[in-house]
Amino acid sequence: LEKAAASSSGRKNINLKFMLYDCYISEGNNTKAVEMLTEILSYEKNNEKALTALAAYYSSSKNGDKLTELIRTYKGTDGEKYLKSYMVTSPTASDAAGNYTKALDLEITSPDGYAIYYTLDGSNPTVKSTLYTAMIHLVKGTTTVKAVAVNNIGTASDILELKYVIEYKAPDAPELSPATGKTYEEGQKITITN
Repeated sequence: LEKAAASSSGRKNINLKFMLYDCYISEGNNTKAVEMLTEILSYEKNNEKALTALAAYYSSSKNGDKLTELIRTYKGTDGEKYLKSYMVTSPTASDAAGNYTKALDLEITSPDGYAIYYTLDGSNPTVKSTLYTAMIHLVKGTTTVKAVAVNNIGTASDILELKYVIEYKAPDAPELSPATGKTYEEGQKITITN
């Protein structure tokens, strides 16, 4: 089968490659089996059987990095639907991105209860980034918060990216009552409000 697969007509023969894949699996040669699935996908990008087999292998071998890479490669393609069951839901934030006039205590949660890693410098978060354990205190300036939820085998969600601009502003001028510029015949009690 290997000789046949190496021939010019065998290189693009998907059925032949699946036979080889089955042989490698029965031999316990996972490295060659994964190579065969990758080769099949190089010829037929959205092949359901190859995609689901590759995702299942990465999941069972607890290779979250490879599974994350596979999911991100197929994001927005026809093959994405075959990987849905392996996807981790993105974290959510307590406050929407935008402009604020006061400091914020930002809470980030994972709908599935997974660990959350985040960055505040605009870089993409990984499991080596800061582990979210308490609210993030945002003060004056512009901060880009990026966060991912990571499941127990290391598969990461899509990146949640939020930009916060915090500019403190002076309070409005106080109002005086009664109004100035009038003449009063008797003393007035002046109220100052803001």
